[in-house]
Amino acid sequence: MKKFLSVVLLSALLYSCNSEYSIEGKIANMPTQKFRLEELTVDENVFVDSGSTKQDGSFSLSHKAKEESLYRLRFEKGKYILLVLKAGDKANIEGDWNMLENYKVAGSQGSQTMKSFLVNLRENIKDINTLQLILDSIKANPAKDSLRESAEADLRNINTRFMDYVKKYIDTTQSAACAL
Repeated sequence: MKKFLSVVLLSALLYSCNSEYSIEGKIANMPTQKFRLEELTVDENVFVDSGSTKQDGSFSLSHKAKEESLYRLRFEKGKYILLVLKAGDKANIEGDWNMLENYKVAGSQGSQTMKSFLVNLRENIKDINTLQLILDSIKANPAKDSLRESAEADLRNINTRFMDYVKKYIDTTQSAACAL
């Protein structure tokens, strides 16, 4: 009976250790500040946990995971990082506060997938904005109709490629939180 009880307690301990995710990070040039972790759901943003960064830009927290979810690690100074976390993830974030959008994440496949999607999204938005500026410039000079047609075709191609990418991403991602 004691042996059985020991096995049950050990199993419960091992399970509880694996039912959490952890986040550790070090962001160069980050001012000391408070941060909060929020779960982003369809209906609302739910406060999960909070903490303060250290002078060297490091921070950490861990929390029990119910299921894989989308989270926002929001810093007091207005910047944030999106993460997709599940039980057992050990997300390790590195970056520079001055270019936080170029952060790197390891130890969480869902977060890496989300980061890749966001990089692609940012690049497409930049291309669309650039072409929109070109189109606005061309429209101001009606003599350049052939250029306008070419720029409009390029814009349609970028939009079509990006929509195809989004559809493929949603269809092939193994993360339900990323697909939302």
